[in-house]
Amino acid sequence: MDTVEATESVQKAQMAVAQRYGGSQAKLQTAGESLERIKQKQAERAAKMEASAELAATSAPDDSLEVKLRAAGIKADNASADSVLARLKDKSKA
Repeated sequence: MDTVEATESVQKAQMAVAQRYGGSQAKLQTAGESLERIKQKQAERAAKMEASAELAATSAPDDSLEVKLRAAGIKADNASADSVLARLKDKSKA
């Protein structure tokens, strides 16, 4: 009789451990899946921000071209046609 009761007690304890472990395993799997979804969303956001920055950089006027044109005397701060022609005439005389 003691052996039967001891076996029953051991089996109940084993079932409780199995249920706890199985439940925690499911919780860990769910948490892991949630983390993967969060990582994916963050990667997508980062890619969108990077693409937006690239688009903004390509759509902005090229400052280096402006600098080169001003250095060549083709474009000045007051870029009227007469001032450009006058600067070009001055350069051709020099």
